[in-house]
Amino acid sequence: PAKSKGPVERAVVRVVTPGTLTDEALLDAHRDTLVAALYLAPRRKPGAPYAGLACVDLAGGRFTVLEVDSAEGLAAELARLQPAELLVPEGTEDSADEALAGSTARRVARAPWHFDRAAAERLLTTQFGTRDLAGFGVAGLDLAITAAGALLQYLQDTQKTALPHLAGLAVEARDEAVLLDPATRRNLELLENTNGRTDATLAAVLDATATAMGARELRRWIARPLRATAMLVERLEAVEELLEGGLAAPLQDSLRNVGDLERVLSRVALGTARPRDLTGLRLALGALPPLGTVLSRCRSALLSGAARALDPAGPGARLAELHALLARAVAETPPVFLREGGASPTTACPGSTSRSAARRRTRCPPTTCVARPSRTPSASSRPN
Repeated sequence: PAKSKGPVERAVVRVVTPGTLTDEALLDAHRDTLVAALYLAPRRKPGAPYAGLACVDLAGGRFTVLEVDSAEGLAAELARLQPAELLVPEGTEDSADEALAGSTARRVARAPWHFDRAAAERLLTTQFGTRDLAGFGVAGLDLAITAAGALLQYLQDTQKTALPHLAGLAVEARDEAVLLDPATRRNLELLENTNGRTDATLAAVLDATATAMGARELRRWIARPLRATAMLVERLEAVEELLEGGLAAPLQDSLRNVGDLERVLSRVALGTARPRDLTGLRLALGALPPLGTVLSRCRSALLSGAARALDPAGPGARLAELHALLARAVAETPPVFLREGGASPTTACPGSTSRSAARRRTRCPPTTCVARPSRTPSASSRPN
């Protein structure tokens, strides 16, 4: 703007709200930050669902939907999810006061036309690049689909960019997990104790995770205890193999180098990643081959599936290519912000050791670049 002539075009590039935070400094590394949308059945019939609920973790790239049968069921799900924001249609803010009484979410009233079933399906299929939603297992979940469409529209309105990391819907079926009402959840002290603290809780006792991603996953598992036997057996078999095979310790050592890959990838997808996010991504990709070596010794379904995803002769080859690309394109210790210069080693003059020299990058011919004493760039050499 300082070098522009005439009026400078300005526009809102992103609207930051409590439920759509993605900046690492504004997030709790060990818990999800969620935005949800609620759609109550307008004319409920006996035995029909009471409401549809859609939830997005924008920083983690998860998009889930569910339906509940009663106000009590809705209160239980809101107590589990604890969204930072809850979208509701205008004029219905008081319709579910009993269910919303214990929720601390910021309520956001949206125009009723955002909660349209047909428009929701069009919006979702466009986002996911599919002809219909049948492949996501949402057949018959009209209330949940309506809520999901309204939520996706809200995210597009606030983020003002593509959301490529939201690539599908996951359905949370009512019969898969134990439904815990808010009072039971509070008295069991699963994630918070009766004083609202997170210490001396079940999650605090069990948490020996090596990454922030693992800590958040553990909290989700504790908050939603499963009844699905097959999935429980798979998890128990994986734990048994790790403990009896002596693989738990080497697996944790490998995972400690991965970092919060989930949130870094979300910022990359949203176009808000900083140079040091790319450094973190490079380090994480470099830690995957040792991780794959440990997992290749496993035979349980969950762990062997993870090993196949990291196989260097299969999907892991693409990850190795990406790691090599980042190693070439991103400096070993880049600046915090891209505007500071020196984020890429290929743009620095050979032999230069200072950041100010790195900022001068391609202004010097490669054959004549020499190390110069650090100095403040003049107005003519300051990068644009």
